[in-house]
Amino acid sequence: FPSVSRDRKTYTFKLRSGFRFSDGSPVRASAFARAINRVLAPEMKSPALLLVRDIVGAGRVLQGKSETASGIVARGNTLTIRLTRPAPDFPHRTASTYFCAVPPELPIDPEGVAEYHAAGPYYVVEYRPGERVEIRRNPHYGGRRPHHVDAFEVDLRAASPQEVLRRVDRGDADWGYTLAGIYFGSD
Repeated sequence: FPSVSRDRKTYTFKLRSGFRFSDGSPVRASAFARAINRVLAPEMKSPALLLVRDIVGAGRVLQGKSETASGIVARGNTLTIRLTRPAPDFPHRTASTYFCAVPPELPIDPEGVAEYHAAGPYYVVEYRPGERVEIRRNPHYGGRRPHHVDAFEVDLRAASPQEVLRRVDRGDADWGYTLAGIYFGSD
């Protein structure tokens, strides 16, 4: 958990050392700062924007006047975030998948990036929007989350939620995500 200032507007996170991206480079606080600043970038049009609007300097990034929020400071394994007002739910917000460590040089692209190194158990080897995603095991991952599968291939071409279920039923897919109500349809 982060340490919190007396005025409840500054959060300081200390990262554990030893985590590495899939290319072997170390995970530092700058990876989390980049994730937050990517969410704030106007061209991302991120749905997570509401989670970070109260960071000092966020408005300047949203207006295109700055590339980074002045309230985000990364030094080595320490990330400090200053808010414009107290926000007791801030640590909970930072646990969102939008704020996982990303390489500091990861470009801002609302359509997604074709390949990028990740710090979790798996990383994206190939992403083709609307077609497929290939995910492989991170050989440098040392965390506690299970990672027993060597790779995943995700087919993104299903035309409908019903098609997702048909592919699983036919054995063309091992797994599929769809809304629960689809399971009860007449199809």
